[in-house]
Amino acid sequence: EFGILLEAIVYPILENMKTHVQGTSMILFCANTVLPLQYFLSSPILARVLILHSYPKTPNNGKAFEDTLLGSILQKSCLPPTETDTWDYFNQPSGQPASSHGATEARIWSGLESVHSAGHSLLKQLLKVSEDTKHFTLLWLGDCLAANVGRGKMWTSQMGSLLNATLASDGFMLNLGSTLLRLCVPMTEDLAKMNKVDPTYSAKVTVVSEDRRLAGVHMQGLPGETCLVGLGEAEKERRETAASYNFPTEIFFMAHKTLDLGFRPVQEKFIKLNQELSRLQSAYRDAAQVGGVAADQVQARM
Repeated sequence: EFGILLEAIVYPILENMKTHVQGTSMILFCANTVLPLQYFLSSPILARVLILHSYPKTPNNGKAFEDTLLGSILQKSCLPPTETDTWDYFNQPSGQPASSHGATEARIWSGLESVHSAGHSLLKQLLKVSEDTKHFTLLWLGDCLAANVGRGKMWTSQMGSLLNATLASDGFMLNLGSTLLRLCVPMTEDLAKMNKVDPTYSAKVTVVSEDRRLAGVHMQGLPGETCLVGLGEAEKERRETAASYNFPTEIFFMAHKTLDLGFRPVQEKFIKLNQELSRLQSAYRDAAQVGGVAADQVQARM
């Protein structure tokens, strides 16, 4: 009863904070934007309410994780939310000097650094404030990756805008990857911590939420992933697993999966964009030699 009353009091406050974060542009985003959240992170009870408030009502929808308080922070990006939206930066880049691009890039990097720092700080404190909050935070991360597993499929890049309503944006996944990589930094600086990572994590099967808590396995679907070395049916049944897994193991595999669902698809899009730009440049040179309005039309597309 106390928990229900507390949620009724706190949820409207958190909704107002989410609206404030969503209304703040990435360029103007700074530590003060999310400073009020420090009050909630100082209390295990309030921190639990915070992460539960950020859990979407439709956890099978990857896009729904963006429309939460935690997701609204990680959503800040220079990339458009969907492939059909307009770009806020670098309009008509071929018609602007390099100095203008340099100034815009500096503002973008400054804003992104604030977003990544805020996301890392928020997740780190949620993971440390209590075991209960740690479980729900890892559950949020694991379910978010499971809901966006479609981003890593080959057909996703072909369907493009048709999946905008069901999968998280490129900017969100890149920011999530950055925050998880920052949580992995202590492992890269200490070999003893890296040795704590248990490679059998990907073979562990959990069914219900309580199993995931006890086993320390909050990711889903890893046992079904294709192995580099093929396994027969009998070998799959005998794959070794541990009774439970530690935090370094979980965050290690979560960071890798986030890069697979975030950075890799964006890199593939970047390569295709460079190829298209190269074709446009070749077409522009040909049109410029001929003259007329064709060259102007090609330059507008660049």
